[in-house]
Amino acid sequence: MQAEHDQYQSWSIFGAYCRWRLAHYGRLGSILVSITFFAELVIFESMGSYRVSTPNRIQFYALGAILMCMAIWRHRSNIGRLLSGTENKLGAKKS
Repeated sequence: MQAEHDQYQSWSIFGAYCRWRLAHYGRLGSILVSITFFAELVIFESMGSYRVSTPNRIQFYALGAILMCMAIWRHRSNIGRLLSGTENKLGAKKS
């Protein structure tokens, strides 16, 4: 069971890095990582990887959701620039 958990954790970390790196917009990558963090939290907990007791699952999911919402709230100005098409790409020269 531990080896299976380590394998999922390695893929989770690798996937988060790829989403951050491949999104040419740095803030978009951060937002995607925070959303994926919550999704993976739910998926891995449903598989039994975190072994959170049933009464504590609501708090566990709530904490993950709060962290995800805080990251999205922090990047709300970047989301506006992404929607308007004025967000700078990573590595692009500022004009």
